[in-house]
Amino acid sequence: MNKFSISFMLLLPAITLTSIEALDDKPLEDDKPVAVEEQESSTEIMTESSDSQDSSMSTMTTTMSTAENQEMEEVVTTGIKSSLMDALEIKRNKIGVTEIITAEDVGKFPDGNIAEALARVSGIAIDRSNIEGKEVTVRGMGAQYNMVTLNGRQMPVAPGNYDGGRAYDFGAISSHGISRLEVYKTQNPALPSGGLGATINMVTAKPLETDNGGSFSALMMQDTTNVNGDETTPEFEFINSYKSNYNGLDWGVSVSGSYHYRTNREEGTNEMKWLNSNLNTPTFGPNVTDNSGGGINYRPQSFFLRYKDNERTRKNLATTFQIGNEKVVATIDYVYSGVDFSSNGNMVGSPLDIGYSTPYGAGIGMDNVTIDSNGVVTNLDIVGSGTNITQALTFDEDKTSNKSLGLNIKWNASDSLTFTFDIHSSSAGFKGGNNDMGFANGSWSGYGDGQSFENGNPYNQWAELTNLTFMANNSIPDYIPTTSVGFQGFARTVRDLEGVDMTSTTAHLRNNSKMSQLDQYQIIGKWENLSGSGSLVSIDFGYSMMDQAFTRVLRSNTLFAPIQDGASPGSLIWGPNFWTDSHFTKTSLTGFLGDSSDGMSVPYYMHINYDDAVAGYAAGYWTNGATWDCDEGFPNCYGDPQDGARVDETTESLFIQAEFAGEFNTKPWKLVTSLRYEELGLETPQDYGVPTGTFIGTYGWGDGPYFQAGPTRSVTGNFSSESSMLLPSFAFSIAPTDETVIRLSAGKTLARETLEKFSPNIQFPQFLNMQNPVHSATSGNAGLDPLVSTNLDLAFEYYYAEGSYVAVNFFKKDLEDFVGSSTTRTTFDGLHDVRYGLPGVGPADTTTQVLNWPNMATIDQYAFGSMDWWQTLMKIYVATVPGTSCTLDQRTWSDYFYYNSTTCVESSADLNPLMQFDVTRPENIYEGTIDGMEFALQHFFVGTNFGVIVNYTSIGGDTEASPSAQRNQSFELAGFGDSGNLSVFYEDNNFSARLSNNYRAETYVGFDEFNPLWVEARSQIDFSASYSVSDKTTLFVEGLNITDEEVRLYARYDNMLFLAQNHGPVYKAGFRVRF
Repeated sequence: MNKFSISFMLLLPAITLTSIEALDDKPLEDDKPVAVEEQESSTEIMTESSDSQDSSMSTMTTTMSTAENQEMEEVVTTGIKSSLMDALEIKRNKIGVTEIITAEDVGKFPDGNIAEALARVSGIAIDRSNIEGKEVTVRGMGAQYNMVTLNGRQMPVAPGNYDGGRAYDFGAISSHGISRLEVYKTQNPALPSGGLGATINMVTAKPLETDNGGSFSALMMQDTTNVNGDETTPEFEFINSYKSNYNGLDWGVSVSGSYHYRTNREEGTNEMKWLNSNLNTPTFGPNVTDNSGGGINYRPQSFFLRYKDNERTRKNLATTFQIGNEKVVATIDYVYSGVDFSSNGNMVGSPLDIGYSTPYGAGIGMDNVTIDSNGVVTNLDIVGSGTNITQALTFDEDKTSNKSLGLNIKWNASDSLTFTFDIHSSSAGFKGGNNDMGFANGSWSGYGDGQSFENGNPYNQWAELTNLTFMANNSIPDYIPTTSVGFQGFARTVRDLEGVDMTSTTAHLRNNSKMSQLDQYQIIGKWENLSGSGSLVSIDFGYSMMDQAFTRVLRSNTLFAPIQDGASPGSLIWGPNFWTDSHFTKTSLTGFLGDSSDGMSVPYYMHINYDDAVAGYAAGYWTNGATWDCDEGFPNCYGDPQDGARVDETTESLFIQAEFAGEFNTKPWKLVTSLRYEELGLETPQDYGVPTGTFIGTYGWGDGPYFQAGPTRSVTGNFSSESSMLLPSFAFSIAPTDETVIRLSAGKTLARETLEKFSPNIQFPQFLNMQNPVHSATSGNAGLDPLVSTNLDLAFEYYYAEGSYVAVNFFKKDLEDFVGSSTTRTTFDGLHDVRYGLPGVGPADTTTQVLNWPNMATIDQYAFGSMDWWQTLMKIYVATVPGTSCTLDQRTWSDYFYYNSTTCVESSADLNPLMQFDVTRPENIYEGTIDGMEFALQHFFVGTNFGVIVNYTSIGGDTEASPSAQRNQSFELAGFGDSGNLSVFYEDNNFSARLSNNYRAETYVGFDEFNPLWVEARSQIDFSASYSVSDKTTLFVEGLNITDEEVRLYARYDNMLFLAQNHGPVYKAGFRVRF
């Protein structure tokens, strides 16, 4: 903390007290009660004593139950209407643009999932995972640009395998113990920075704010997609609160918890990559129809269908203890949430980017190609035996956990002066990875099985995919395979694959561990002008210190098929001989994805049991013996850690806020002005391994050869950075009439990139393609600046009847210092490239891809693209790794054809140049604008029990992606897209029902390796209903995605499928008991 911060903190109380003395025209009266706005809901007791922009720390305060209050009869209202009316009243009295969602009853939030509840708020769109709400996008700003707090405290995030940034996962939190959600779309200086789109504060139930008692609910869930799991799965939730008074001290304790178990099946496709002809020139056959005029074309790299049988267990526990009196209240709370997620599935399909060639006088590879006017390859055949039916048995096991322990002390120093001290220690952890074991149709199924060579054909059992038709469309592509046995130049017999044809290919094993530990303390003060003189209403001020430490350990390993006898990947030649034929069962995929394709997408696959697959891989069937070092035992052969990143981030902040109120021509107005100062610090060590050598291998037919990294040397160092920023803001509101409010606000907010992007460690891919003259690697950047947004809001609200209103809000965000990527070409000492010779040594032209043999001969690398590449590969597939000899040939029987010996290629500083890498790292390079309009309507139909909620958000600006966008060449903001929500409800004394349609327009979600991606427009319709059997007992039913909407992502154009998923409807039924 610098001298400015210390001086400011020392002077702040003096400034405040001076202000108090100047404004108060009468002495303070210690027995005067603090003004409290009483609500007619047992679940919504506000403790704000003024109309300040917010009271972030109101979530940490408690209204004490005096004896007089205990004797008063409490009017309790619950249900949909009560919740909406409470929230609307809070929203109306705010100054900035704020949205509130409150509990319908103790322990009963409007939705079981917090993200689903937020979807009803204008400006918010939710991102789903496995049909359930997971993250939120606000005003076109993706989940990583929104701050989520719990009781005013920043929560840490440990992103999973595919999650990014600081995006908070609402899917891990049950809504059962939440009493209120506060969405601040304009800056709130008392809350942690980071919410460029919005700050979302979750408020848990407090025992001194509720009546004694609680509730218990139980339900059974039926997921219509479930195949292998339980037909119905349970969800249990409870909450209990108790408060009392002992010797003048109020005290209370509350406990809430939940257990949710679910099994389901996800059906979908792989994440399809479409290759750009500018970056990777295709080799098509002679039959090409090009309707693009010869421009850039996009062809699919592969196509697979997949399913996953998922099992998810979600556990939540929260407990709070409070004690105090009218002067001091202390609160201790603990919150835990955890999700265990596992899946087991299969994927089947084929590589499609097979260059055309004629090695035996007949064509093999891509032919009969049709390219549309956008350059999309909409039809192609893989003729000959250019590819195969490839499968993978997938298995994942992920665990996430979130823990938070906090202490809050509120001290009413006087009627007008309050101090709040808050400290918490919270953590978020993730561990897991996605794994797979690969299989494919082998090439020589009969060899070694005692089958004779019939009709003079030694290849009569050579099982291959001899023709494959792929047709892209705006649904699920068509994939039509034809398999047969035989060989080039011999008669072939068309038949489907059988168990005798199958073998293993490659296993990808991953295990990542990520942990974030966050410690924060805050001191916040509030002075209220109770004299009634002047326009100054209150002054809020505070200091916060936060330290967050993030650690990451990445482990991955690929067990690939070795080259056997110079002929092909050994697993595909000899592998079927070792696998038990009966372990593979032909399984139909009829009806998969609802048969939504025009034809039949992958008609079948060869199913293998998980235990049989593991046993075969553990035995090393495809290598005729386990030859790799795996002390942990398959499938836990994750290898040594490739990366051990650590990032320590500190944030110190000071804020001061003044609220004013008055009248202009009898029209009441309110104004809040604030200033927040932040100092950001970051330290991160550098510790990663640089390969000191490589060897050459392959791990699939037509996939390779590759350099694989050998031993590494350690690179260490330390990086740090500091920055500071002033964040001014103001919010103004005026009521032209009793029914209308106009709001104007402006301010500056900041956020920081994901902590992983600060790590300076360089990450090398496990395999380096020998076709690439320069390889790729990635790194973080410890010097990244904060992301900045300058915001402007103008809103009009019309409260035309009780519980009813209409609102229009216009907003604009000017964005600065957003992160893109830059690339630097570099080399690493000791890592030489055996493909090239130094100037004057070996080949004269070092820009040509050639191999540098020990005898100084050269050979064109283009041979690797031909059908006979293995003949060359036989001589060079083992490049000497320092400290080893060339003994990696894994043959254990006589050679059958081509070659009997191996020649090593040695890398040498005398012969070879250093290997070149393009290292990509994040940089602050982009700026842009987001603007838009929010519309919201809430209407109670007078004289009926019906109501409706409507909202729609339209997003504009210059951060929208176009189909022609190129990666790292323009600024596209993930989350850019319109959204809306329509809810119709009915409620009487016993029965209530709600029907909701959550709409997400076409939305840009980011880039894959080559192309911009969009999610197609989608609506999800949900339904819920409840019936009160008695004052204590309620029955309820729910339905999610009742119209069975699918999810579809595409790249550039809608016939370039990226990913399709089908999750099906989910139904729930249960009961809830109050006590």
